[in-house]
Amino acid sequence: MHSSCSTCATTNGCAWCGSLDACVATTDTYVMADCFGVVFEPPCPPSYVQTTTVEGNLIVLGDASLGGGNIHVEGPCNDDGCRESGLHSLTLDGSFFDVKSAGPVSISAGNSDRGESQGSEIMIKAGDGTNTVGGAGGDFFIFGGQGSGGKLHPFHLYFHN
Repeated sequence: MHSSCSTCATTNGCAWCGSLDACVATTDTYVMADCFGVVFEPPCPPSYVQTTTVEGNLIVLGDASLGGGNIHVEGPCNDDGCRESGLHSLTLDGSFFDVKSAGPVSISAGNSDRGESQGSEIMIKAGDGTNTVGGAGGDFFIFGGQGSGGKLHPFHLYFHN
């Protein structure tokens, strides 16, 4: 089969399925539940899910028929503070959240300079097991890095009152 909308849609008996990013038999488009954004003949749209550079605020909305609504960022590290891996990435979709840094990771909440007030919280919570038959909450793990050179640093957890 063809690997692009333009070649697929010009071929007899073929249709481009935008949601699958694939060329399929025209008859299959009527029975495939996950095939949306079908192109039977040119012109093909320039893109089914836009790639956009944003300056300012970003709102990502998925489309019920064409998909999208996910965030994936990756790239090479271009700073002297990078580690050997040299890559960073962030993936966020309906089932997964993953952040990998090519250097240190810092997460901090807002400070407060108002009298009689506390700084902002950081909340990390494992999922609930909501089934009444054997449901259990998700585990929570914190790991320090592995020291291949034989030197391990102790893990410290501090709570302030």
